[in-house]
Amino acid sequence: MARFSKFALLLIVLAVTVGAALRLLVNNQPFPSSDHAELAAIVTFFYPRSWESLLLSARSSWNIVTSVHGVLPPLVGMLAGTIYGVLGIHISEFWWNSPFVLIHLASIPLAAVLTRRLAGPWAGVIAAFLIALMPIHVALSRASGVTHTPLVFLLHLITILAFMRYAERPTPQRARWASVALALALLADQLFPLLLVLAFGVILLSLDESSLPLGQRIKRARALMFQPQVLLLPLLVLCWSLFLLTLHGMGRIDSGGIATRMFAGSDRQPGLYLDAFWNNARYVLGTIALLVAAVLALLRFPALLRMEQQAIPLFWALLYLTPFALFTRPHVFELFLMGTAPLLINAAVVLGAWINRPQWQGRLLGGLTAGALAALLFLRTLSMVFAINVVSFVDTGQSVGGMYADQGLKTAAWWIRSYTAPDTLVFADGTYEPYQLWYYLRRPFLGITDAESPTDAYELLKTAKQQPSFYLVAPEHVLLLEENVEEHIHLAVQVTTQNAPLLLIYSREPVTERITLDIAEGNDLYDDDFGRWKSMFNVGERQ
Repeated sequence: MARFSKFALLLIVLAVTVGAALRLLVNNQPFPSSDHAELAAIVTFFYPRSWESLLLSARSSWNIVTSVHGVLPPLVGMLAGTIYGVLGIHISEFWWNSPFVLIHLASIPLAAVLTRRLAGPWAGVIAAFLIALMPIHVALSRASGVTHTPLVFLLHLITILAFMRYAERPTPQRARWASVALALALLADQLFPLLLVLAFGVILLSLDESSLPLGQRIKRARALMFQPQVLLLPLLVLCWSLFLLTLHGMGRIDSGGIATRMFAGSDRQPGLYLDAFWNNARYVLGTIALLVAAVLALLRFPALLRMEQQAIPLFWALLYLTPFALFTRPHVFELFLMGTAPLLINAAVVLGAWINRPQWQGRLLGGLTAGALAALLFLRTLSMVFAINVVSFVDTGQSVGGMYADQGLKTAAWWIRSYTAPDTLVFADGTYEPYQLWYYLRRPFLGITDAESPTDAYELLKTAKQQPSFYLVAPEHVLLLEENVEEHIHLAVQVTTQNAPLLLIYSREPVTERITLDIAEGNDLYDDDFGRWKSMFNVGERQ
């Protein structure tokens, strides 16, 4: 097995550096939705004031062990928040996002290591750049909210490497490492039945027994897979997940753990949804890049039929893409990372093989194709994350983790928290969602998630037992507020950017002076006043 040269290692470091820049650049924006703010809101609400939330306890309305997003992401948030507090760092959106960015960056060198084992050092270098520039991986890696698919991808890489080593030399020590890797991956992967198939497939394709009949090879893989040293710990994790799912089904607990999301992104009706599948897949990579990766997958398909180890990424890609052709719906694309990322690793395997050919034509074709594919991914990343559309043939549309315009909520929350009592009831326009509102306001509120029309949130005012003291309203919805509030209300605060209003705060009580706050100033004030550890986690303070 060839090692990376110093030059190849330097290129991988460059890939990680580029990946870090894309994931950290302008990653201090206020959370634009509940999807972005959920983890920060949950962690700051329950930790460390409610230790029951760390257990399976009816005394807490949320338990980390029953979280539908897995145990690992909240633990990362709690650990990071604790470290920041000890170091005296004022916690902001950047500090919520950065631990996940750093964790997800580990996928870049791990993809290089996996691909080097399959097709040599140059293939590993190509894989590092393709994952570093992969649009959906860049976008989702930037966010600390509910979308933790890049973490699942990282754990898959670790699991595949562990099972490859185990299949190549099945010692007890390697069996234990494979067991731990698979158990950790099961804590994060909502599609866990596929993960077990993936682990078995990796063993099957990694066996150096190509001359054996297929039946005997499967028997040998099954014997290695079903060793107690390998499966005992993962089965304990699975039993726990299914136990929680059963309790949830019986109505004993509100949330049944990560297993409850097994059909997330699906309409649960079997069929052949090629149109929705195609639209979701091309969205995450870009149309041309997806077509290139698909052609390279077809070229590697004979190796899968021959059950060669080099076909592991293709097997991985097909395993995680096929269900979404059969169970899917439009505009649900985050989980497509799990199939398209190995598709890019497969592309690196093919291109690396071309570059390793003795003929200069093969090396030239491999190098040019790798460069073109990397350029296409980079352009789609610019459009997906930063809304920069350089050329017309690159797809558009932003993802969770993209750089969205500031809504003014953070600045408005600074004023609310500074000048109102902790029990003040606040109404929020449907533009602002509940996890955002809790994280920033720390006040009782009336608000909804995923408003289908501007009027949805205002329906709450008709049934509310108590009328709010303040109203957070998008400027274009002021008429809706006036139509749904009987008493006279007063404009108290305008939140602006470049002298243009972003958010308006109305008060039921008369105001002596109307205040104007610019978001640049207001956001800094929020971080200075409420970014301290005690304020962030509401420990010993009422704010």
